[in-house]
Amino acid sequence: MRISAFFPAHNEKESLRPLVKALKEKLSGTAEKYEIIIVDDGSTDATGETADGLSGVRVIHHGNNLGYGAAIRSGIAASKYECIFYTDGDYQFEPEEIDRLLPFIKDFDIVTGYRIHKQQYNLARKLISFIRNLIDRLIFGLPYRDLGCAFKLFRREIFSDMALTLNGMMIETEIFLKAKKKGYKIKEVGVSNYPRAHGKGSGGSLKMVLPAILELGKLILIFLGG
Repeated sequence: MRISAFFPAHNEKESLRPLVKALKEKLSGTAEKYEIIIVDDGSTDATGETADGLSGVRVIHHGNNLGYGAAIRSGIAASKYECIFYTDGDYQFEPEEIDRLLPFIKDFDIVTGYRIHKQQYNLARKLISFIRNLIDRLIFGLPYRDLGCAFKLFRREIFSDMALTLNGMMIETEIFLKAKKKGYKIKEVGVSNYPRAHGKGSGGSLKMVLPAILELGKLILIFLGG
């Protein structure tokens, strides 16, 4: 099995080195071939410079902070192998647990993790997660537990005829909505979620709500478009 692994990073300089080390250790013993891609989404700290200094990785730089969805789209577009895996640059998931996903990729097109115990500490992040899951289920009929879980494995071929458009936090809803419409098979698997060891991150703030509402409107148009 050949795996392209990527992760978006926005102001995550402290997490890059240990995360890349863990990915290399895991994938070197698991995949026939692999690549690691870092998408630096307009970081204002030393994330870009730190990423460029790591050996054995490719780095994509966004000149400005384009958003989580834009980073996911860049990572997918840059991936060359038949399996695409992504996680987040905050290292709250352990690459070792890709073993929980890999057995299912032979029979499913997407294997998506769900956090067994979510490490979410602030009220804003909990509220956003709750509302998002409610929208996914009630509006779009997506019966999945935790689409915001950044621990996913895909067959690369599903993206060959899937035009992704969103730049923000609703990108995963877009992916799963379009995958469901095309009849792709999806498997959910529980994974561990760990506390953030470094930095504060940029996710889970209330300033993300308005862009998410605008993206929700776009998704409704996609949904109604059949």
